[in-house]
Amino acid sequence: MATPYGHTLLGLTLLNVWYPQHLRLSNRTILAYGGAVLLALSPDLDFIPGIFMGQPSIFHQGPFHSLGLALGLFFLALLGTLILAPHVSFFKITAFVFIMVLVHLVVDYLTEDYRAPIGFPFFWPFSSHRVTSPFPIFPHPLRDFRNPDFLHQNLQVFFVESIIFLPLFFLSWLRTRK
Repeated sequence: MATPYGHTLLGLTLLNVWYPQHLRLSNRTILAYGGAVLLALSPDLDFIPGIFMGQPSIFHQGPFHSLGLALGLFFLALLGTLILAPHVSFFKITAFVFIMVLVHLVVDYLTEDYRAPIGFPFFWPFSSHRVTSPFPIFPHPLRDFRNPDFLHQNLQVFFVESIIFLPLFFLSWLRTRK
């Protein structure tokens, strides 16, 4: 699956497009950027329980990589908005949350996957069928430091993600400066 670097760049790009008024340097800006990064990486939080078990990937590419997480966070955002900020457009916030998770899943779908089980259950809880693109765009990052190809492969991943996501990020950032 794509790297945290790629997901973060794309998440910040979406924030700049969705909420350009938040990007003046302030505590609110820092909070918005931090929240966008956390949201962009949310499907990968399934690594945390595995880290404590000594097997970081044991839960990765499971239910957190699905419409189930997107819908769950959508409803949490809806409840949070209605309770904490009823004057704010709940549609804009909930749509942003849903799309951020969906974009993470689409990027992961477009990433080479050679590690079993191949793919992820995109349609969970409606189906446990695992999906992966027959025509991936992004190379597969290596997570095993002992692999002799670790540096070479991950530099390739970094390069491809930079070529695709950095221009989008800078264009979105320039948009906020107008």
